[in-house]
Amino acid sequence: LSTTGDGTLSALMVLSALCRTGKSLSELTCNYVKFPQKLINIPVRSKPPFETIAPIQKIISQKEEDLKDNGRILVRYSGTENKARVMVECEKSELCERYAQEVAAVIEHELGSV
Repeated sequence: LSTTGDGTLSALMVLSALCRTGKSLSELTCNYVKFPQKLINIPVRSKPPFETIAPIQKIISQKEEDLKDNGRILVRYSGTENKARVMVECEKSELCERYAQEVAAVIEHELGSV
């Protein structure tokens, strides 16, 4: 949406929602449920699109299917380092840890530093 940083854009989107709805932040977030989160950084030797690497796509799809609507997986490259970032959010911290480790292991196998 913009070339600015994530935090600035997030703040502007929250302010936009507040203006659009006329509600307070506490009203807009009353149903918010915070899930545990696990983030793993994997050093990589290159940054090809993840969708072009079948084993990476397969593990992400498997874990997303396992989570269904009870969490999410975000895999992206760092914009400033040769790293892939794997973030998993779900209801149970043990599951976050396991899924993040499983995805990270495949990325490391496919793209990891030599």
